[in-house]
Amino acid sequence: MDVFEVYDNFTYEVIRYFEAYGYCKAGEGVHLLTEQEITIGGKYPICTDGGLMSHSHTGISQLIQKVVRAVEQLRGGAGVNQVPNARMALANWPKGLLLMTSE
Repeated sequence: MDVFEVYDNFTYEVIRYFEAYGYCKAGEGVHLLTEQEITIGGKYPICTDGGLMSHSHTGISQLIQKVVRAVEQLRGGAGVNQVPNARMALANWPKGLLLMTSE
């Protein structure tokens, strides 16, 4: 997965997603998702638009925004927030998960 547009209502939720999706064992997510790893150029770029901390919690529009941001990444249209060579993206929200590819 190249891009992770995850629902980030609380920091621990992001960590929990990575544990639940099998990127690490339960309790190890905090060590996996270091500050260097979650940036645009890192191994696990998350919330490339800044997430809820940048946009507020606007309800359903914030959930849809995760899908929009993932599509922008795959189309190469995220501007300064573009993840280089993004081909696969994960977008999630409390009751759903969407995996996308650019092909």
